[in-house]
Amino acid sequence: MNNKEAFVFFKVKLDSGKSYMLNRKIVGDKISIWIQESESALKVSKVISTDLNIAAMGKKIFRQKRCKAGSI
Repeated sequence: MNNKEAFVFFKVKLDSGKSYMLNRKIVGDKISIWIQESESALKVSKVISTDLNIAAMGKKIFRQKRCKAGSI
C-alpha cells in the first residue's frame, strides 16, 4: 500500500482560548481539508481541495521547506 500526502497553506486568524482541529474529506485521489472549532465544528477556514500524491519518503529538505512556509 502506498502512503499518500498533500500539502496546503491556510491563512486564517484563530482566536486565543479556543481549540481547533483539522478535518478532511477524501474522495479517490483528492482531499478537501479545513480548520474547524473543536467544540462547535464551525469551519474557520476555507475548504482547500488538492490532489493526494505518493509520499516523498526520505525527502527531509523538501518537507523542511514546506514546514517553513507556515506554522501551527
